[in-house]
Amino acid sequence: MRTLAAVVLALAAAATYAVAAVVQQRVASRTDKGDSMRPRLLVHLARQRTWVMATLLEVVSYALQATALFFGPLTLVAPLAGLDLVFALPMIARSRQVSLSLPNWAGVGCVVGGVALFLAVSPPSAGITSPPFLSWVPLFTAVGGLLIIGMFAVRRSTGLVRAGVLAAIGAVEFGVVAALSKSFVSEIGRLHWGVMGEWQPYALLVFGVLGTLLAQSAYQTGSLAVSLPIIDTVEPISAVVIGATLFDESLASSPLLLSAQLLGAALAIVGIVVIDRSHLVREPPSGGGGMAAAT
Repeated sequence: MRTLAAVVLALAAAATYAVAAVVQQRVASRTDKGDSMRPRLLVHLARQRTWVMATLLEVVSYALQATALFFGPLTLVAPLAGLDLVFALPMIARSRQVSLSLPNWAGVGCVVGGVALFLAVSPPSAGITSPPFLSWVPLFTAVGGLLIIGMFAVRRSTGLVRAGVLAAIGAVEFGVVAALSKSFVSEIGRLHWGVMGEWQPYALLVFGVLGTLLAQSAYQTGSLAVSLPIIDTVEPISAVVIGATLFDESLASSPLLLSAQLLGAALAIVGIVVIDRSHLVREPPSGGGGMAAAT
């Protein structure tokens, strides 16, 4: 029952995040490009009612994902929560009053089938629920270094490259947020309100704000066709790696099963690439705006 609850809640998180991402990108794409990666971007967006409503929905998505992590391991929840692109695609098709093509359905099938294979071959174990702080230090150091390197990289890049780099770094931040969320909800179960005296909620706030700023900057720079597939690929991969290394959540128990899991992951990534290359994603609707217009 705990596994079933984790699966249902993770899928609900993916669906709600899909709606939030599509709406947020529509609003962010209309802001001043000079605000990219500056806190004033969030200040400006916070004045937009539509963006605020989408952000509240995103908070609901994170709450659903955190609750799913209370019932299941990162290596189970993260791949399922990363299926938001599958939910976003029909929304885009409906907004344009078109039907999904055969390649669209093939991409969706690859993503769903790949994730199902990844999880079915060797169900991940629970591992530990809340690693000690010192275990997190190497992760925080590595992510901080990646953030610094990425900031130097985007200063010299524009367009698709800039959006891709920002989305990738933001996805890693979201992977850390997922890991911190699991630790946080575990500590809530143990300490209740005393958890506010621990370090997890404040680290969660910092990484959550950084991830949001990076994602909104990626949405502002380019279409969801660039940013969302990268986020959907990198975020679950980073979360699974953190789950396996920091939380001791075991994956496949043999080389054969591990190969099958890697095949499932590769199939899901192929599906994301197929969806990304779809004309439904790449081509703007009449009137302009690309995916930004899909609500």
